[in-house]
Formats: sequence, structure tokens, C-alpha cells
Amino acid sequence: MGILIESKPQLSSHEELQDQPSSFPFSILQSSFTGDLLTPLHSSYSSSITRWAINASRPASLVAYPKSPKDISLVMSFAQTNGMKLTVKGGGHSCMGASSVGEGGVVVDLQKYFGGVRVDEGKKLAYVGGGAVWKDVDKETMKYGLATVGGTVNHVSLKYTLGGGVGWLTGELGLSIDNLEQVTTFELDSNVVTTSLASHPDLFWALRGAGSNFGVVTEFVFRLHPQRKTVFSGFLIYPLLLDLGKIDEVFAATSEWWYRLKPGSTSNSESGENDTVNVDMDLDVIVIPFLNGPESAGKEIYKGFFDSEPKVNTTGDLLYEEMNALMNDDYAHGLCRYMRGFSQSKIDVPRAHKVAELIDQFNHPTKIIERGESFKVTVVYEYIPLRKRDSIPVEATAFPRDLANNGFMVITWERDTKENWETAKVVKRVDKPISSGELHPNNKCYIDVPNTHVGDAQENLDHRVRGRKHASRLLFGEDKYEKLQRIKVQCDPDNMFNSWFAIQPAQKRPTQVSTPIV
Repeated sequence: MGILIESKPQLSSHEELQDQPSSFPFSILQSSFTGDLLTPLHSSYSSSITRWAINASRPASLVAYPKSPKDISLVMSFAQTNGMKLTVKGGGHSCMGASSVGEGGVVVDLQKYFGGVRVDEGKKLAYVGGGAVWKDVDKETMKYGLATVGGTVNHVSLKYTLGGGVGWLTGELGLSIDNLEQVTTFELDSNVVTTSLASHPDLFWALRGAGSNFGVVTEFVFRLHPQRKTVFSGFLIYPLLLDLGKIDEVFAATSEWWYRLKPGSTSNSESGENDTVNVDMDLDVIVIPFLNGPESAGKEIYKGFFDSEPKVNTTGDLLYEEMNALMNDDYAHGLCRYMRGFSQSKIDVPRAHKVAELIDQFNHPTKIIERGESFKVTVVYEYIPLRKRDSIPVEATAFPRDLANNGFMVITWERDTKENWETAKVVKRVDKPISSGELHPNNKCYIDVPNTHVGDAQENLDHRVRGRKHASRLLFGEDKYEKLQRIKVQCDPDNMFNSWFAIQPAQKRPTQVSTPIV
């Protein structure tokens, strides 16, 4: 029996459901569901729909916490039968609302009961529930001196793997998907499908890059690698507001480090395999060097950054688990956020300087006082060696491996109001010198007022990818997209799973089949 506790806890579940003002027959679902079901009258409902970016929260009609694959089957069938939108939540970090759904929709939240981690030390494998976050993985695997490629913020869920997955160990080990041995997914036909290179290889191919489109992933199996106990990292902070010239110094040091193996090279993969740099610009320029090695080697490799005289230097040996929590405070829950990504094929110091000038304008304390609301703009340049990633053939996974190094812009503010969104549209001017660079065609970015159109943007306030036409085709490319369509129609012919770079099914299959991929 499921538990549905509403605003009157002294009543039975059945009586509470009668009080629930909904047109959906939730009592039918509750009779067989063994997990937890929350509707808007539940005392914990508000927290159940709150997301990392509070502007991505949406008032779902039902939040389901399944305990078993059968529960997942029940709630998917219920949503399909009653014409309800469906989405799956792991860590809830999508600013675009991919893990949220509005009235008339159902959220399947895996974090409560599908968050376990089990390590097979002999085989060097980690069996991880679909609702786990990377902190859970790091904690368990490092007991054995093992690790895999995880997120650079450890409260992010493993769902990030389904889109590729970049981390501090990418230079050595590739993407997160490159370390997947097996994925178990639950589909609308109530099929529990375990995929790998040997079992349902087409679906395994699709899950590695477009994995949000094919069902509910209940388990990942990762290949683990020996990992040293400590790594070299920390913060190097340079004063942006006081000295814009520091931008030129920092990016000159970045360029010297990046191209050090082949001076003069224009390749984006010339640094070593076990070192990585993040350059963050907001009120300051913050460099986060990473070396999967000792402090002595780190100080030598990153000498150029130290020569630029940071005002704060916290670098040193860190426990590997601490490394993956280093940026948690900068990406804490509870703020409104707008994010957009961009690709960078080279280190462009003049363009970075223009970005810094705009950031300085919007982040300056006098501007914050004028606006009456603190809007913080951060632009992050990630420099990760890509040789290992690019050693995997482009056609081996659905992930678009032709993208260059990643970067992203984040705008944060406190109150989720229409007025603040109008201000965010102005703040977004920082995007212009970035957008004028060499970008993937999908990396456009819009912030629109609800129910309005600007140019070819047709996105509402939450700018979710759900509503973008042709975005997925552009991202994956024509050949991969058509292959994804053929796989999609076998797994999800009605396109229930469409919250992140949705794949339109090629056509509806005429009959049910026992397994989605033959």
C-alpha cells in the first residue's frame, strides 16, 4: 500500500484521497503502489517540487517516489492512461525545467529510493541507482581506492551521464558515458531492459548521449579505475573589479599551460591528460587548477598562474572526495538561475576581455544597488584535455563528440518574478561577445516573457528544451538523429519522455513487442 498523507494526517489514505481536489483517479494508483505519492495537499509537497534553480519549479499534480520497478511501471501506465505529462527527477538541477512538470503532470522522483551504490572491488565495477548523486558514488568507491568520471559538483545526480558527462577525470578517462558498462532502463511497455555492448546494443548506443528519451533509468554500472587518495587543486583568485588587466594575465597563463606540449599549436587538446583548468569570471577571476597528482607537480605545471600573483591562493593537496565538493557552495540550492552553454575551439583573450568588461558592469556593487536586486553573472571557461574523449569514434555513441571545449554562462538572482526576468534579459548582454565566437548552431540562448516571441525564439519563461523545434536534430546531426528516431519508436512511440532534447519517434509501431531492441 502506498502512503499519501495530505493535510489531515488523522484520516486514512482513502479518505484523504477523497478530499483531494483532482480529476485524476489517484486512489486507483495508490491501491498497488508501494512507494510514496504526494499531491498538492501534502505538507511536503512544496519541497517535493522545488528544484535547484527555483525558477525551474513547477506545480505537478502528482509526485511519485517509486520503491520498485513495479512502482515505476504503475505510475508510467497511470500517466499514459490518464493523458498526464511525465518527467523523471534525479537531482533536479536542470534550469530548463527538465525534471519538472506543471499541473496535470507526474514527476517520477528516483532520489529517495533508487540512490544506492554497490562496489564490486574484484571486477572494479560500481552499481549505482538512477537517483544517486555523485557524492554517494565518490564516498563508496573511494573506500576501495577506485573512482570513475563524475560531476564537478557532487550534489548533481547521475542523470547527467545520459548527456555525456564531463568531470575532473575526463582528460584521463574520457566522458562519463565512456565508462559505462551497463544501463538498466524501464520502459512504457513494462519492460525492464538491461543494455550493454552485448545486450540491446542499439539502445545502449542511444542512452549514451540522448538517454533521457527512452525510459526511466534505474541503474548504471560504471567501470572503476584506481584513484590516488589526494589530488592537487584549490582556488586562485584575482581581483576583476580592481584590475581588468588581470584577465589578460590569467588567459595568457591559461594559453601557456594549454599549449605547453606543442608551442604554437592551435589544437584544443594539447595539455596533459591528468590536468584541467576552470576559469570563472564574476566579481573576481577564479582559476581552479586540477592535477591528478601531487602538490609539487601541480605548482610546476601551473607556475604561470602563480606568477600572476593571485590575491587568494588556497591550492594544495585535497582528498579526491573534497575535490568534487570544491564548487558546491558556488552552486548551492535556492536561487533563480539562467544558464547557457557555448563551445570554444581556441583561447581567445580579446573576446574574454570584452566579456570581463560586461561582467564588471553588471556585477559592480553600485549597479546592484541601482537594481535593488542582486544579479550575479558568472562566465565559466572549462579547459579539459580531449584526447581521450576524441579517441572514441564519433559514431560509437549518440553523444556529439565533434563539440569543442565547453563553457557556460550563469545568471543568478533571488526572487522569481516577471520583473526580475525582464532585468535578466538586459543582464544577458554579456552573451553577445560569447555568441559572436565559434559556436555549435544549437547554442543560441533566449530569455523571453511568457507567451511572447522574439525572433525565432518560441520559448516560455522557463526556456525549457521541450518546446524547441529542431534543436535535437541540430545537436546530434542528421544521421544520428534519424537512428535515434528509429530506436525511440520501439521504446517510447508516444513520446512520453520528451523533457530534454526530445527525439520524435520515426513512426508508431503497429504491434507490441516483448523487447524494445532486437
